[in-house]
Amino acid sequence: MTVTLQDVAVLLGLPIHGSAISGRANVDIYDYCLRFLDQVLHPSNMKPRCLSIGWLAKTFDLTKLPTNATDETIQCYVRATILRIIGGDLMGSKTEGYVHDMFFQFVEDLHLMQEYSWGSACLAYLYRNLCNVVDPYISQISGPLLLLQLWAWE
Repeated sequence: MTVTLQDVAVLLGLPIHGSAISGRANVDIYDYCLRFLDQVLHPSNMKPRCLSIGWLAKTFDLTKLPTNATDETIQCYVRATILRIIGGDLMGSKTEGYVHDMFFQFVEDLHLMQEYSWGSACLAYLYRNLCNVVDPYISQISGPLLLLQLWAWE
């Protein structure tokens, strides 16, 4: 028995058909935050190639979304929320609290997000991390552990 793409689709509701989520990004995090999140980023809110999830949560607190928010402001909040989910639950790493800049390119155009196979990426990331955990020098596991927990429970 193993976690399958169908499990990912059913348990997490992620699309399993579409373009692959892969590659490396050469993203200027400062420029990205200014262009797509409409915020100036302080260096303390990042690590090399990673953005702080805590900063995203504090800066884009959904309970503080202005009542007269423009479509552009709402899109910034949506992007920040999606990046928090990616970095925290779906593609989390051992550097907890940060989302890798590789995923920024897939969140730029919100209308194109449904064209990507997020479920395939999530499952591949889980398998990769399960392979890494057999190393006797590894003391932690990372990845989409919510998926693994839901699958085991089901």
